Amino acid sequence: MAKTIPEKTVSFEFIFDRRNESITLPRQKNKSLLRSQLRNILTIGHLSNQIVRYTDPDFTKPRLVVFDLDSTLVSGEFMGVMSDLVEDEEKRDEILRLTEEAITKDIDWKTNYRARVAMLKGMPTELMISYFPFMRISRGAKELIKWLHANEIKCAIITGAWSVYAQYIADYLGIEECHATDWSVKNGRLTGRISGRLLHPLAKQRILKEIAQREGIEPSEIVVVADGYNDLEMMCYAKCSFMVNALHPKALSLTKIIKVLQ
Repeated sequence: MAKTIPEKTVSFEFIFDRRNESITLPRQKNKSLLRSQLRNILTIGHLSNQIVRYTDPDFTKPRLVVFDLDSTLVSGEFMGVMSDLVEDEEKRDEILRLTEEAITKDIDWKTNYRARVAMLKGMPTELMISYFPFMRISRGAKELIKWLHANEIKCAIITGAWSVYAQYIADYLGIEECHATDWSVKNGRLTGRISGRLLHPLAKQRILKEIAQREGIEPSEIVVVADGYNDLEMMCYAKCSFMVNALHPKALSLTKIIKVLQ
């Protein structure tokens, strides 16, 4: 359960392999200041394999846990893997560069994402789907989802990733709700365009709000588990977040989250 913390501060708990360390910072009611605070902590978290937990004093107990996908539930980046299938070396390198930029920098995510999808134009979808089973599920992800369901806590994926890939992972882990970005396909190949709504940071937050309102869940009962700057808007809405770094070669097991939420 959440620890009691002073009214005008928020808690950041740095979870390591064998120890936890906590700091408290002034509570930011202003959204832009809160986002800046979370962004700075996220930047620190990217430097190691630690999990960082953010807790607002209004947090009570979890009824909804929302996950990002790549570098969170999956210990890799699907776009980066798909770049290996691009024949043009310059495009391949550019996809990798843009993917790294999307992970490590607070950028214009929509422009970055559209550029990466455009460079996958012509890719056979059957070939891409054949790679799904080789995407590594993050250590402890299955156990975490099982524990959440055993405690009647709703789970959802909200990600900018390709919807076909995201739904495959959701089905594999038994996550009951999945929201992702549709890519346009013609004659079995990607057109390089987005089809429908692109799940950029603000769109992800809007979907989170829609789920919460539909289920009668308050922000004080929501946990976000994610890795990137494009998740900051969701983190600003929820009253508890876990910032993870599943790309790290020594990434901690997500079962660490169970111990904190119990």
